Parts: sequence; C-alpha cells; structure tokens
Amino acid sequence: EPEPEVKPKPEPKPEPEPEVKPKPEPKPEPEPEVKSKPEPKPDPVKPEPAVVEEVEPPKKAAEVEADPPSKPLVKEDVVQNEVETPKKSEPEEIEQPKKAKKLPPKVEAEEVAPEPPKKTPVPDPNEEPQKGVEEALPEILSSDLKDRETFETLSVKYEIKAKGIPRPDCQWLKDGEEIKNSDHVKISEDLNKYSLEIKKLNLEDAGVYKCKLFNRLGEKIESGKLTIDTETNLRRPKIKVPLKDMKVPKGENAVFTLVLEADPVPEITWTHNGNEIDKNFALKCDTSEIGDGLKECTFTLTIPASRHKDTGDYKFVAKNKYGTADSYAHLDVIFRPEITCFRDIAATPFTDVEFVAYIQAHPRPVIAWMVNGKEIELNERISTEHDTVKEIYKLFMKNVGTSDNNTYTVVARNNLGEASGQAKLAVHTEPPTLLKNLDCANLRDYTPHEFKIRANGVPKPKISWLLNGKPISESSNIKITTNDEGQVTSTLSIAHFSVDDIGEYTVIAANLAGEAESKAVLKMIQIPPSFGKALERSVDIAEGEPLELKAKVDGSPIPSVTWLKDGKPLEASDNVRIMVLPDGTTKLLIESIKPTDCGAYKVVAVNPFGENTSICAVAVTPKPRKPSFSKDLKNVRVTEGEPLKMEAQVIAFPPPEMKWTKDGHPVRQAPGVSFINSPGGLVGLSIEKVKPDDAGTYALTLTNKLGEAASTAKVEVFAKERKPQFLSQLMPVTVVEGFPAKFEVKITGHPPPKITWKLDGETIVPDGERIKVVEGPDGSQCLIIDKATPADAGTYEVIAKNSMGSVSSQAPLHVAGKHCVDVPEEPPSFPKGLRDTSTDEGTPLIFSTQFLGNPIPDVSWLKDGEPIDNDDRVRFTCDGNKVGLEINPSQLTDPGMYTCKLKNPLGQAETSAKGSVKKVFEKPHFTQPLSDVQQLPKLDAKLFARVSGFPKPDIAWYKDGQPIEENELYRLKRDGDGVCLYVQDCTPEDSGIYRCIASNKMGLVTCDAQLSVVDKLERKQKTEPPSFLKKIGDCEVFKGMTAKFTACATGSPEPEVEWYKDNEKIYPSDRIRMEKEGTGLLRLSIMKVDPQVDAGKYCCRIS
Repeated sequence: EPEPEVKPKPEPKPEPEPEVKPKPEPKPEPEPEVKSKPEPKPDPVKPEPAVVEEVEPPKKAAEVEADPPSKPLVKEDVVQNEVETPKKSEPEEIEQPKKAKKLPPKVEAEEVAPEPPKKTPVPDPNEEPQKGVEEALPEILSSDLKDRETFETLSVKYEIKAKGIPRPDCQWLKDGEEIKNSDHVKISEDLNKYSLEIKKLNLEDAGVYKCKLFNRLGEKIESGKLTIDTETNLRRPKIKVPLKDMKVPKGENAVFTLVLEADPVPEITWTHNGNEIDKNFALKCDTSEIGDGLKECTFTLTIPASRHKDTGDYKFVAKNKYGTADSYAHLDVIFRPEITCFRDIAATPFTDVEFVAYIQAHPRPVIAWMVNGKEIELNERISTEHDTVKEIYKLFMKNVGTSDNNTYTVVARNNLGEASGQAKLAVHTEPPTLLKNLDCANLRDYTPHEFKIRANGVPKPKISWLLNGKPISESSNIKITTNDEGQVTSTLSIAHFSVDDIGEYTVIAANLAGEAESKAVLKMIQIPPSFGKALERSVDIAEGEPLELKAKVDGSPIPSVTWLKDGKPLEASDNVRIMVLPDGTTKLLIESIKPTDCGAYKVVAVNPFGENTSICAVAVTPKPRKPSFSKDLKNVRVTEGEPLKMEAQVIAFPPPEMKWTKDGHPVRQAPGVSFINSPGGLVGLSIEKVKPDDAGTYALTLTNKLGEAASTAKVEVFAKERKPQFLSQLMPVTVVEGFPAKFEVKITGHPPPKITWKLDGETIVPDGERIKVVEGPDGSQCLIIDKATPADAGTYEVIAKNSMGSVSSQAPLHVAGKHCVDVPEEPPSFPKGLRDTSTDEGTPLIFSTQFLGNPIPDVSWLKDGEPIDNDDRVRFTCDGNKVGLEINPSQLTDPGMYTCKLKNPLGQAETSAKGSVKKVFEKPHFTQPLSDVQQLPKLDAKLFARVSGFPKPDIAWYKDGQPIEENELYRLKRDGDGVCLYVQDCTPEDSGIYRCIASNKMGLVTCDAQLSVVDKLERKQKTEPPSFLKKIGDCEVFKGMTAKFTACATGSPEPEVEWYKDNEKIYPSDRIRMEKEGTGLLRLSIMKVDPQVDAGKYCCRIS
C-alpha cells in the first residue's frame, strides 16, 4: 500500500545565535544502516519510509565546527520479536564545541535549502510523540572523549552525557569501525550517560575513537585520539624534580634532593666527577604509592661539612628493568684562598728555576707575583704558568744570576678574601779551579795528541781553548769535547799533528766568580826527508798493462811529494792516479800503459829541512800501430816577439816520420825554429821569437808503414804594444789650383793609433766629399783635398796616438795659380808624352807625364774617346809640371786607349797611351777530377783530385750532401793543387756520393765521386796518372848523420818509383835504403852521410 506522506514536525524556534558562515560541506559518505529499538506495529509488513528533503538547521554558537565525516558504520541485523525495524537515516557528524577546525552540523529545516536535497528515512508514522513535548536534536551535555595519552596494561573509560528528543541512540567507533562489546571492551548506557571502557590496553587499541549520538532529527559526533605508549615508558624511572646546582660555604652541609616515579623502585647510583661518592655521605630514600602501581621516590644525598675536594659534578642514575634515568648538578664549595705549599729555592747561575705554589680557593683566585713590594713584570726570561685545574701556580726564571737573589711573594685573591706566601731564591757561586795543568810536548809530524783537563766551579765553568792567543775552531783534525755533567771535563784532540798545530795552547775555565787557566807548548821534531822505501830503479812493461810505482817517504814535518816525468810535473787524469797517504806512502797508478808513458819517473820529497828524490826508468814495449794523436795540436794566441811552442802527443810504432806545414807550405828547421820529438811520443814545434808572418794554420803529418795521421792548429800573432812610428813621413805637396791634393803617410803601432789631421794647427774635419781621409790597402793613411784652392795652402800635420805615445809629421801644401808671371806665356805641349802601361788585375793602373804651358792649362782625361769622371777609384793629379791619372784597383774592364788633353788660351795639346790589365784571378777548375773508388772494409779509401784557380781556392768536402770535417774517420790533405780525402777504416756506412767543392772570389766548381765499400773488388779501379801529393824537399845534414828524402805519390795502378842523384839512377845498398808504403809514402834514407860522395841533387821519378 502506498505510504502516507508524513510531514516532519517543525522544530522549536531556536534562540538567536551569532551567524556563522558555514564551511563547504564535505562530500557525503554512504549512510550505514542503524538499528533502532523495536516498536510494536499493527502491520507485520514493513512500510516503506517516506523520502523527504534534508536541509541544514540553523547553527548554534557552541556548534561552530564539525568533525570530518566518519567512516560508515558496520551494518548488523538485530531481530527482536521477529520484526524488522524501519531504516533510519544516518545522522550527520556534529562538531565538538572546542574544535575550531570542524564544520557546522547539519539539521533538517524547511526554510533553508542551500544544497541539493538528501533522501532521509522518515520515522515510523505509527510512533507518536509525547503530547506536549517538543522534539530536539541530540545535544552533548558533557564529554571526556578528548585526545588522550596513556600506557598499555592500563584501562581507559570515556563517558558522554547527552540529551535529545527522542532520546538519542549511541554508536561507538574506532578508526571508523563500529566497536562491539567484549571482555576487553564494555559499552554501556544509563539514561543520558553513554560509556565506553577498554580494559588492559594494548598498543593495538590506539586510534581515533568516536561516539555518534543520533535520533530522527539529526546526530552529534564526539571524537578523540587515543595514544598508547609502551609499558616500558610507564614503568621506567622518570625524574619529576631533578638535582639542582648549589653553592655552600666550606664546612657546611650540602644536600641534593631528587624526586622520581617508577615501578618497581629503581636501583640508584651516585657519582662525584665520575667516581664513587665518599662513604661518609648520607643517602636517604622515601617511597609512596601514586597509582597504577607506580611509586614516587624522594632521594636525598647529604654531604656533611663540605670540603674543597667535594666541589665538582654530581650525577644521579636510577635503573630498573624498564630503563634508566639520570640527573646532574654541580656543587661549588666556596672559601677564601689557602696557600698550602710555597718553598725557598737554592740555584746556581745560568740555570732555570721555578717557584711552585699550591693554592686552593673557590671561586678561582687571581694570582699576583711580587718582589720588593712590586709586581713582577713578565718577559722572555720571567714567565708564569697557572694550572687552575690542579691548583698549581708556577713562576719560571731563566738563566738566573746573582742579581736575582731576593724574597718572592705570591698573592692569591678572590671575593671571599686573600692569602699570600713568601719564598727566597739563593744563587750560589764558586770560582773555577783546574785539577790538572797542561803538559808541554815535542811531537813528530802526523802523530796524534790529546790535552785533557778537569775543572770545578759554581756555576759550572765554560771551557775555551786557544792556540797562540787565538780561539781554536773545530775541524776534521781538531775535536773539542766538553762534558759538564757532574765535574766539568774538556778534551782537545789532535788527530794528526802538523806544522799548523805548532804553538802555545791555553785552556781557560771561567764563570761569574772568576777564571782559571793553564798553558802548554807543542813543538815538532825536525827530521829531513828520507825514503823508507824507494822506487824501483827500472821497470819494463808491455803496452796496455797497468803500472804501479810505490814509495814511502819519512821526515818531520812529513815531506810534500811531487811526481815528475822526464823532468816535468805529472798531472792526474782518468788514466793516471796519484795517491799520497798521510803516513808518507805515495803511489803512481797508470791503469793502461801506453808507449807515450815511457820515460824517467821521479818522486821528490821536500820539507823545510831538506829534499830527497827517487827515480824509476819505465820502458814500454809498444804494439805495432799506425800513427794517431792522443793529444792534438791546440790553437795558440801569442804576442809578437814571444816564444811559440806547439805540442802534440803521438802514438805510433814503428816511430813515424813527421812533416810540419804552414798554410800548406813545408816548415823547415832554421835558426830560432826547431822540432820536438821525444821518445815518449811528445812532438812539437818551437819558435823562439814569433813574428807576424808566423801566424797561420800549422799542420803536423805523421807517417809510418801502417798509416798516417794529421793534426792542425791555428796560430794568431798579436802585435806587440808599441808607440806609433812613421814608416813614411809627410812630403811637401804642390798642386795647381782646381786639382786634387793628396798627403800620404804610413804608420805602424799597436794598438792601432788614432790619426788626426791638422792645417796650421786647426783640426781638419773631413766632409766626405771635398775633404776625405782614406785608408789604403797597404795600411797607408791619405788626406785627399778635391779641387784645391789657395785657401787650402798651409802646413799640414798628421798626429798618430795610442796608449804607448804619439808622433807627428808636418809638410806644406802649395797651391799654385794657373798664371805664372815670371814665365813667358806659351801654349800647352808634352815634352815626352804618355807611355803605354800594363798592370796586373787588382793593382793600380797609373799614367803620368810632364807638360809645358803658361797659363797652366785645363786637364781632361779620356778612355777610348769618352771622358773619365773622377770617383773613388779614379784620381787626377797636377802639380804644375806633371799630370797624372791613377785607377786603383784596376779591373778587367779598364784596358783601353787613354788620352790626356791640355788647353789654355794660347792653344791645346794631347797625348795618348794604351793601358792594359792582365787577368790574374781565375775561377777554380778541376785539372784532375775525382774518380769513383771501391774499397774493402777496414781499409782506408782515398779520393784524390787536382784543382787550380787564383786566388787559391778554398776546398770543402761533402758526403751525401752533409759537410765533412776532419776527425778520426776522415782525414783531409792538401799539397799544392792536389787535394785528398782519406776515409779511414772503411765500413759499409761509408759508402755514398762524395763531393769536393772548390771556391774563390771568382766562383766555385764541384766534382763528385762514388765510394763503394764492398766485400770483393768486382771491377778494376779507374786508371789515374801518377802524381806527387808531396814532393821531396832540400835536406841539410851534418857529416855522419842520416839524410832523408820523403815524398807521397798517387796513381792507379800504383806507380813505379826510381831515385836519381845528379841525373844518375841510384840503387839500394847497406847505406842507402828505399822505402815504399801502401799509402803512397816514398822515402830515401842515406845513412852516415859523406859530403864528398853524397852531396848533390836528388830526384824522385814515378811512372
């Protein structure tokens, strides 16, 4: 049947309340079904509830905010009298009065409908309200359902008093889930009181609890959060009243009190600064029950008659099975300063002392150190150290002296008072004494000696040693050791007595109280040198073996040792070592003996009282070898007039033949020029007085049957400083006006003199055009005045000056006019005329001839009909009697017909002559070019060519485009126009293209050849005509000596050699020896020369 439409009864008009703007309504949640109490109904069939629109009622002042919507309740069917009650709509949650964040509650009202209507179950129409009573929404009168914290094992109970018409139903929820009655949870209702009790809480009971009160008019919700902590945190000790810091005067009791709660009563520990408390301290504990099994404990620590040592940090620790708790407090026992220790000090000078004061006080004292009523000023010597923890206060004094003797006071102050203490410092002194004096001694050189003394004194004396009144410094030979632990001892040790150690020794012990000293003299025994073991008289040794010469010298002082070889001092080197031991033993060690090492070795021992020598003759048996230089010639710079000596060390066996050349020309013995050739391989050239002409490049060539070696060196000769000197003086000059005037002078001197020209005492300043100063190629100095005028006439002077002095020379210049009054006028003429002139290229070409004419005619010169201009190379001259033309230097373009023309008002004349210039300079050219060469390994290869040219060409050698310099691999040789390159000890790497370049001022030419180093000569060498690389020279010897003629030849095949005397062929004999070596060396030796038989002209022919 259709349900009758029931209109809700209007609510009683609420009292006016302040209007509160509602917050936005939260999203509605599904409404759970709530069971209501069963009511008797006439019809067993459940009627459908009417649906009405739900509106919000006006809000009350106490209901400003509402809780957020709760989760839906769990549905539960309850059957009572086997009749199902009608469904009721779930009331909206009602805000708690005190929660500002919640939304206002919703109530039903017809007059306000701001939001979409909600369908709500309509109360049973059969239930009639009491007559005369108005229905009302649920209203909470009181509630303890608030946020609460508790502990597990305890119980909790929530109670809510509420009213409403009809009486509100109640539903309890936890975290949105409905709560049911159980042994653990009890839900009860008594009239308007609604209760929820949870017994023996556990951690799972924590959550948000809600109580929902509702009737058909609406609902109210109360909620609270239950937080449950562990039983451990409930039962563990918790301090309610902690310890507190305190200050007590010394001697009074100090009491610490602490209150805590715990279950069970904890065990306690008291500590003082981390240590157990004094057993005399009194401990007390009062306990009372406070609920839930907890006990409140009051602990008391009493410190009787507090002492300074009782000051500190006190710690209380309570512990039971659930945990621990602690508390800290600081106790200050306050009292005025007390000085417990401050003592006198005795010290010695120069030591450090410290006063120590033990001062107790609380609060911490301020310390002052006093002397003579004044506070001590701190500095680098006096300092303090205050250890406030250990209560030790120190005054440090460094390096005390007698002036520090005094009474010292320490003053300690704090706000309770002050205390002071005094202590004395006594500095004790005693003058030094020596327990034993020094002793004099006479010693041999190199023997050890020691002085030792002991000294007393306060303070401990300082020891100083002197030699001849001067302080002794330690060295490797002299050591001074002083020990001041206990009695002062000092030792002066001389490891090896020597001449430097002779003298008077003084030891001084000194301190503040005085000093003591002792003296002794050391002298050296005088013994002249002698040999304990002399050198062997002679030693024969093979080349390459080690040589040791050993001797031992004796004497006092120990003699100095010098080694000589052949009378010259011997110097140590990588191969030669000289040892001189302190005991007088001396050794000469040569690791690998060479032939050059043979000679007379002498050891000389010298001291102030004599000299002694020992000699050993060393003979070295050499190995056969081709010549080589162990020490090459060195470049020499020498001053003119001084001696010149060039030396080299040579290794060769058999002994080589020497040849000296200068700039490619042989050097022969002459007065003042001698050769050196010692048996030890020392060779050289000596010139007694060097002249400038001796400057040049010197070469020494050594030749024996095994090969050849060469060494070169340059000699520079510097002019000797000397005063300037005129080699030619100024001569008087007469010129015709308009012609150039020339003064010429030649001057020597070193350093080169500075030249100054003067005219009538006034310095001439050349302008480079009309007046020039020119230096000639021969060193002459010329003053040239172009187009002389009468103003240029006068006395000319040239002054030459250097650091050694100055010289001067004077001559007049006469400038003649063109018209001679005393001579009749006449036309120009040439009495003789010009003559043909010829000169060599590069030398002056000069024409000159006399002339007649008055007035003096004008002069002009022509070459091949063309006028000649006056320039730096051409100069015209005319002195009134003679005219001239000078071209310097001449060139190949200067040959031609030269004409001189004279002209004056009365006529003219001319004369001509031919000038010729001979070509002298020649571009280099090879008259015999290089030829390709094949050679076997380890043999020498020779590349030979002949080249001519003027000036003499410079030669340069190249291999595969890289320049070649003379060294151990390459040897360069030049003799006349022959040039030769020797490639020594050929290896396959030496194969390549070799080039010879010849050059001079006229140009250069090249010539190439290939060198092939092969294991077998496969083809015949190119033929080469015989020629002399070196020709024989004149030989002068004395009767009975050996005369030697040496030449060097080349040619392929190897040329045959013949010797001639006065055009007659000579043959070998007992006296005449002819040698021919594979290197091309040819030698003729004539022994025991007889002037009657052997003098003559010798000739060597090769073919």
